[in-house]
Amino acid sequence: MQKYFESLNAANFMRARRPFLYNNYLWVFIIFVFLVYSNTFQSQWILDDYYNIVLNPDQRLVDEVGGLTKTIRAIIANDRLDRPLARLSFALNRAVGGENPWSYHLLNTLIHAMAAFVLYRTQIFLLRVRGGGKDSASKYIALFAALLWAGHPIQTQSVTYVVQRMTVLAGLFYLLGIYCFLRARGANDSAFQMGWWSGCLLSFLLAIASKENAILLPISILLIEILFFKKGNWRAILPGRKLILVWSGGLILVGGAFCLLTAGNLHLLLNYEERYFTLTERLLTQPRVLWFYLSLIAWPMPWRFSLEHDFPVSKSFLDPWSTAPALVGILFLITLAWRARVRYPLFSFGVLYYFLNQAVESTFLPLEMVFEHRNYIPSMFLFLTPASILLKGINLFKKKNIPLYPMIRIAPVLLVVALGVAAYERNLAWATPASLWWDAFQKAPRSGRAMAYLALICSENPSGFPLALRLYTKALEAEHPNRWFASEMLNNVAALYYATGNYKDAAEYWKRAAERSPDFLDARIRLSLALFRNGQNREAIEQLDGILEKDPRNAQVLNLRGKIRFETDDPKSALGDFERALEAGPDYTPAKLNIGAFHALAGDAATAQTILVPLLKHPDFGFVASLWLIVAMGDTIEDEDRLNQKSVLLPKLSAYEMEKRLNDLQRNIRIADTALLPVFDESMFRLFASPNRLEQLKQAPWTLSR
Repeated sequence: MQKYFESLNAANFMRARRPFLYNNYLWVFIIFVFLVYSNTFQSQWILDDYYNIVLNPDQRLVDEVGGLTKTIRAIIANDRLDRPLARLSFALNRAVGGENPWSYHLLNTLIHAMAAFVLYRTQIFLLRVRGGGKDSASKYIALFAALLWAGHPIQTQSVTYVVQRMTVLAGLFYLLGIYCFLRARGANDSAFQMGWWSGCLLSFLLAIASKENAILLPISILLIEILFFKKGNWRAILPGRKLILVWSGGLILVGGAFCLLTAGNLHLLLNYEERYFTLTERLLTQPRVLWFYLSLIAWPMPWRFSLEHDFPVSKSFLDPWSTAPALVGILFLITLAWRARVRYPLFSFGVLYYFLNQAVESTFLPLEMVFEHRNYIPSMFLFLTPASILLKGINLFKKKNIPLYPMIRIAPVLLVVALGVAAYERNLAWATPASLWWDAFQKAPRSGRAMAYLALICSENPSGFPLALRLYTKALEAEHPNRWFASEMLNNVAALYYATGNYKDAAEYWKRAAERSPDFLDARIRLSLALFRNGQNREAIEQLDGILEKDPRNAQVLNLRGKIRFETDDPKSALGDFERALEAGPDYTPAKLNIGAFHALAGDAATAQTILVPLLKHPDFGFVASLWLIVAMGDTIEDEDRLNQKSVLLPKLSAYEMEKRLNDLQRNIRIADTALLPVFDESMFRLFASPNRLEQLKQAPWTLSR
């Protein structure tokens, strides 16, 4: 073994390199990847981007007090790690670039380029270990294979879908872990060896801090050890006395990582209650899914890729008929790869590494059936064998002076460019949510999710409400990603009816959503609002009382019950609810505002001012707070001090601007359904203008309304 490592001389492992950023091949990958993904930097947020980034209050480091503390606390919630490195990167992105997705896409693309470069360096070492360090063509094979991986369209879902930075970051550190292992394995100096082993350990920790499926890195390293260093002799890795401590430490490390990732959530690993398929059905379907993934890699036409795929669930080994052949085919391929491990280690490694790294997301866990981004890490070494065969075939043409050699020699470049163009074309679908979901609907017309999100896009414009309702109706009859999704669609249909003032139908759909998913709290809250707007005050209060029986300190529900009680002439009970809501949620702004409004109407200007002044700069409720402060001052406009205060609270607005602000308040459901709003009648109108402006505003073409 010592002679073997001596053959991997310093020229291969330990020679001095130019500074990292001056590596020409690094810039090859950066330029190539940025060209392929150059049309994604203006792509908009999509699907899980909103929940994880845009609407996530824990991803704000700058614009909220204690932002960093809140972010760190959020990623270790429930005594488990929740992809802390990826989430911290989102928070840093937001601190630098705000909510503009451009900087997020830029960083995703850069991470992908770096991962491709590390893959290139890793493959060089694998090829040289296999060839004893004498194969001068190693870097060309590695370069070709890494470019094929980097430009393949199957990676677009990982790179262009911002939230999948979790996958891309995990992939980068996964590769760094393998790279550090190879460097440590070939180092002759003990100090250097210890440094590379430390780098391998750190990379593993950073990889699982990005996404949990990186927990398979130690097994991937073990596979490399068997295939490349032990020449396929798996018995040689059985631990002797010297290795027992190493193996024990590795098991403890992997076990500790597993506990951190699943603590408090172990019961969810086999929780299929929210899925439309069972554990058995998923295990039967996944072999077909894996063959589908491999077909996408082998035949990467842009029109074959989609965010959604129509993929029927396997009910048995013969339903559909392809289930049994798919399972047998995978077992045969794995067996073939294992038996070929001595003569064809590159082929064996590519196949075994692929199926090994699909083990987390494509086996027993209750995840959705198909997502292309699950191939990011598994596909990393699949291109080594075809790249090696093609380049060696070209060299054979050259040696034998075959006339076709001048044409064939450019085949690698053409293939890389073709894949890059296919990825570029695929990324066109990611430009907007509308283009992406239309693309998904065309390719998966049975997908309820595609129809539902198209309906959601249509509902953003009032003229699109009828089409949105038709799409939601069809989506409710189609296939769903989970049982919860149907409740969300019912919730959205109800919201459409509510927005158009059809409170009766809105209540009916929210009732169906709540019955389908009893834990769907938002549906039950909105149901009470629809009942109230429909004049069913007693039923609305009963709904809220039912929620409070199980959750008596729910600030949102207490505040809503107070609002309904106030507007149904029960001010004493309303104030009690507002105060309980504020006690339950000291930072719940609507409750603060409503208490301030209550004191303003009661003539307690001092208390109202104490409560409302801190809310004046609130982005949502600041304008309402200023209105109630003016109400608290009273309608005496001859007092110059009060008049000056009113001018500061409500700057000089034209009649048109005033009308627009008041109408916007009423249409903004988030405000109108949570906050008490002033009633704008003739007498109160005097509160909003100085005497010389009163006549002008009274004559303006607008209606005094609530």
